[in-house]
Amino acid sequence: MTNKIKRSKGYGVITQSVMSSKDISIEAKALYCYYMAHVGDNIIPSATQTCNDLMISYKRFKTLRTQLFERGFL
Repeated sequence: MTNKIKRSKGYGVITQSVMSSKDISIEAKALYCYYMAHVGDNIIPSATQTCNDLMISYKRFKTLRTQLFERGFL
């Protein structure tokens, strides 16, 4: 048996300023990372797809997205 790392379809680059920000929740940081992982695809997933992938409600999604917008991260 070999230990191999599975390659993902895509990846993203995130800034330290987002990850070290105390102004946004850990969930908002996860949403930001999710979006940055899709930047290379030139497609931002729909709200429905994002909610399904992250297993969050649409209401929670809107709250997290608002945090990112209000602080200028998106």
